[in-house]
Amino acid sequence: MDLVAFTDFVLAWDHRAAAASVKYFFPVFDCSRKGVITPADLYAFFKEIHVMWVAMGEYADLAIYDVVDEILDMIKPKKAPEITREDLIESKQSGQFFQMLADVKQFYDYNYRENNLHQDEDDE
Repeated sequence: MDLVAFTDFVLAWDHRAAAASVKYFFPVFDCSRKGVITPADLYAFFKEIHVMWVAMGEYADLAIYDVVDEILDMIKPKKAPEITREDLIESKQSGQFFQMLADVKQFYDYNYRENNLHQDEDDE
């Protein structure tokens, strides 16, 4: 990866909710190269997050299929269960989508978002 490619990646990751970032990352998650992200694609990516999740000492009974369903509910694809690039942009959830499937720390924060919210309130 050269400097230009690295810069493109960093900008796309830092601005995951932007349409340009969806254009950048969508092909990575579209494993079948058919212009849609399928539940099988979601499962494949989240399965790796789950392995890291369990290695962190979190509960192993987190059901991968439940997370896949939650992602589909979050994006609300027009032709469920397949997610298009347009579905991600229109959902306004592309940043959350990409970080849940690519970063175990970001998934942790998402999964415990309500606890973290209450903890922030307690700190005040």
